[in-house]
Amino acid sequence: MPGGDAIQTVLAPDGRGVYALIRQFILWSGKRHPKEMGGEEVRRFLGHLATERAVAPRRQNQALNALGIIAVSSELSALGWE
Repeated sequence: MPGGDAIQTVLAPDGRGVYALIRQFILWSGKRHPKEMGGEEVRRFLGHLATERAVAPRRQNQALNALGIIAVSSELSALGWE
């Protein structure tokens, strides 16, 4: 993902970064491709982080931002703007 290092630094100064959150989402979903999932899966994943993993609200927001990056990237790819 272009510019990923800058995004990772902004969203996760603890070093875990955007890529780790995206990886968690993909593994949580049974290794489904993010393009196959939508808002319901995102809501369930964020709920999983909050209830089962006891993740802090700030980290949940980071996860939501990371998943938003996937969505934007997918839309740009669909338009041929990779």
